[in-house]
Amino acid sequence: MTKRRPGAADIIAVVLEAELAFANEVADRARELSLPLFRRRPEVRLKADRSPVTEADLAVEDLFRKEAAERFPEDGVHGEEGGLDARGDRVWVIDPIDGTKNFAAGIQVWGTLIALLLDGEAMLGLVDAPALDERYEAVSGGGTRLNGGPVSVSTVGSLDEATIAHPSLSEWPPEARPAFVDLLGRARRAVGYGDFWGHCLV
Repeated sequence: MTKRRPGAADIIAVVLEAELAFANEVADRARELSLPLFRRRPEVRLKADRSPVTEADLAVEDLFRKEAAERFPEDGVHGEEGGLDARGDRVWVIDPIDGTKNFAAGIQVWGTLIALLLDGEAMLGLVDAPALDERYEAVSGGGTRLNGGPVSVSTVGSLDEATIAHPSLSEWPPEARPAFVDLLGRARRAVGYGDFWGHCLV
């Protein structure tokens, strides 16, 4: 039997083992911060752009920045709340609470999103949804896992057999809504999951 030679994808996956372990460790700690706050309905304030923010958003991002600075001091961090602190060609991206409106309303569809970019290209991604008890992770060339088990995209090949996951209709510009509604009507089913979860379900 011929032994397969490792390719670039295999090498990338091995190289990023420490980074993936780090992302999982920080996601575990972020859960410990965010879940108790979610259960007691945190106070919400509006940022300058009128988007909501809670103490959980700030606490999780602060945690991530401190941990990243300690473990990977040469890497930059780009956070939704604190902006870009760039140094070098590797940049961690953190959205501490994606779905803040859901979080504040007691709806379980919210999560912590972590990615690592190399020269602007995504090499690693992790989505942790504590209230759903779901964690998605992927490394470039290494496949995608949900709670440790492999997952893949649907094999459905036609729109009339597909389920469309979409955000609120109010988020679409008025001129695009007729075409969007027509698209929804042609699909087998359309559901408004919104935020990160619709992407994960794909």
